[in-house]
Amino acid sequence: ISDCYGVFDGNGKTVRKLLITSNQDNVGFFSTNSNRIINLFFDSCEVRGKNNSGIVAGNGATIEKVSVTNSTVTGDYLVGGITGFAYGDVKNCIVNNVTITAVSVEDQEALRYPSAGGIAGMALGGVAITNCSVSGSQITTGSGDAKSYSAYSSGILAESGSGTSYGATRVFNCKVNTTTLQAKNYSQTDRSHKPNRDRY
Repeated sequence: ISDCYGVFDGNGKTVRKLLITSNQDNVGFFSTNSNRIINLFFDSCEVRGKNNSGIVAGNGATIEKVSVTNSTVTGDYLVGGITGFAYGDVKNCIVNNVTITAVSVEDQEALRYPSAGGIAGMALGGVAITNCSVSGSQITTGSGDAKSYSAYSSGILAESGSGTSYGATRVFNCKVNTTTLQAKNYSQTDRSHKPNRDRY
C-alpha cells in the first residue's frame, strides 16, 4: 500500500504470510505512514527493500499497538522490525522472532551507514519510542561490499536524527530480551566526507 493518509485501525486483525520484494526505497505493508497505524498484527511476513524498510511501514508517523512475529525484513540502509525511519512516535509495539538485516550496497557519494534496529532503523529528533519490546530476534548490519565507514545495530533504535530544531529522540520503558546483535564496520582511507550523525 503506497501511503496511509488517515488513521488505519486494524481492529486486532493479523496479516499473515505477507511477501514484499522491491528494489525501491520506503518498503513495507505501507510504504509511507502519513498519519497513524494502530491495533494491527503481522505474522510470518517477509519484506525486502532498499532504503527505509520495515514490516509495518518503510517510513512514517505514529504506530501504536502493533506486533510483528516470526518475520524477516531486509534492506540496504535504515531497516527496522516495525519501521525503517520513524518521524512519529512508536508506542506499545512488540517484535518477536524477527530477523532484521541492513545489507549496505556500495554508495560512494552518500557514504551511508547501514543501520538496523529492532523497532526502527532511525528516528527523527523529537520522536518518542515508548513501551516497546524486542525478543528472540537477530539484528545484523554491515554485510555486503559497501564502502560505508560504520554499521549500527541496536535492539530498539539504531540511529537518532536529533537536531536543535527537533529536539532529542527519546526511548522510554523499552526492553530487549534474548536478541542477537551484530554490526560489521568497514574502513576507507579518505574520511573527509564522512557526514555528522547523532546516533542513539
